[in-house]
Amino acid sequence: MKSYCLLVTMIFVSFTTKEIIIGQNPDKILVSDADSLNWHPETFYIVYPDMKMTFNLSYESDRSGVANLLFIDKDTGGIHFLDTIVNSIERRFNQLSGKYDVVLLYNNGKYIRHKDVLFEKNINAEVDMNYLNVQPCDSVSLHWLTLRAFTDAIGDRVFWNKRAVSEKKIRGYVFPDCSCPALHSGAGIAREITKKNGLPSCTDDRYFEVDVDKETYLTLEFYGPGHNFEKFHAKINSGIFYVLTGPSSEQTKNVTTGPLKRNQ
Repeated sequence: MKSYCLLVTMIFVSFTTKEIIIGQNPDKILVSDADSLNWHPETFYIVYPDMKMTFNLSYESDRSGVANLLFIDKDTGGIHFLDTIVNSIERRFNQLSGKYDVVLLYNNGKYIRHKDVLFEKNINAEVDMNYLNVQPCDSVSLHWLTLRAFTDAIGDRVFWNKRAVSEKKIRGYVFPDCSCPALHSGAGIAREITKKNGLPSCTDDRYFEVDVDKETYLTLEFYGPGHNFEKFHAKINSGIFYVLTGPSSEQTKNVTTGPLKRNQ
């Protein structure tokens, strides 16, 4: 089993970020795959219009990188992703509801499992995964590694700006609320609020990256057609899965939910 786990790790090492300048436009960058092997998020946010979940992640001593967060339904045992890919061309968000075991899966097959995490409306919960023991690579986690990773793209990803290369990144996805008539249009902007330049924009499959230097927190601004601008305060080195609120009378809103609930 140990030799098999090593083989899987070697296979994952071959998938790295690809950046190609297209045509005569030096600002148009094609990113085929995000380099999850160099991604070591310390925090992961899941934000729905009526729910916010914050996961504080462990330091990974092996530094193999995070592959994904998986959600195991406590009633059925089924594995859930945060999103669904439809007809290999469209990414849609899944609305998690109920109780799940949350698995932080690493690229070397090791993982951390937090049991009995509740997803419910009007909750603002913080889940601490720092104290949990890292589980060794096994046959189950090897199967999980055959599933898609959090950063896997649908087709080619194109960014319209040159991006700095930093070890500290905020990576994530932005989705329109399903109640909005603009359901099938992409979320347009994910940017640092201080820069006000509209970059980096989301790719066609709703993915975005923000490179950070010395900051501890960044205030990001999200927007989608038919939606208002929304501000979100995020730690550096984090992952974000964000669903926009439907249109309202406000021009800009800060994300708020119910009282903070800590799960340990």
